[in-house]
Amino acid sequence: MRLRRLLLCFFTLFLSAISALSGGAETKDSYGVSVSDNESSDSMFFFSLWEAEDCLLPATGVSLSGGASIPGISADLNYAPLQMQLQLPTLSVMTDLVMLPRFENTWQVKGLDWQAGLLEGSSIPGEGYTVIAAHNTLSKDEYGPFALLSKMNVNDMITVNDKNNGLLVYRVYANELLRPDDITALAAIAGQEKNTLVLVTCENESNEGGYLNRRVVFARPAGK
Repeated sequence: MRLRRLLLCFFTLFLSAISALSGGAETKDSYGVSVSDNESSDSMFFFSLWEAEDCLLPATGVSLSGGASIPGISADLNYAPLQMQLQLPTLSVMTDLVMLPRFENTWQVKGLDWQAGLLEGSSIPGEGYTVIAAHNTLSKDEYGPFALLSKMNVNDMITVNDKNNGLLVYRVYANELLRPDDITALAAIAGQEKNTLVLVTCENESNEGGYLNRRVVFARPAGK
């Protein structure tokens, strides 16, 4: 526990030192969300996750075994739309992006249906580390948008359309299976690139109904 905290502190201080040399400052983007033109706020995003006791990556999967630890979809939860679309061409997936609010030690995903949620605290695509979660399953009979995330390969394309019809293009550089609480590994892999796009979903359901792992795909802006 202490070693992981020290590693993340080092990661945060390293990016903060780079930021101090470059003289970045916080601004607000066209969506009214606070962003930064440097990597300091992004490193603080991961540090804030670490500070939360037992912080978990979102449990984006409906239990298929009937266990009670993963609740079903809740239709009474509504999320703020970001007027952006995420596309995974190799998986034939297109989904709208919404803001996913922080809830205690994780993020509230029960209201997600065929949508993908930007984790509150991470950056709008193109403005820093962007972490997006979506369900792998919606019910026992229906897959979610990230059901086949494990099939994505290095150099596969991911695109994000914004509300002004702009297009951001990314290329996958890593596809990993992590523990739900392994924020340190996620931060280390995401920190290999600038303006990294991170996609997260659940994988490997246990007999008790929870998911043992998170499938995490990392992508860099195309042309980098």
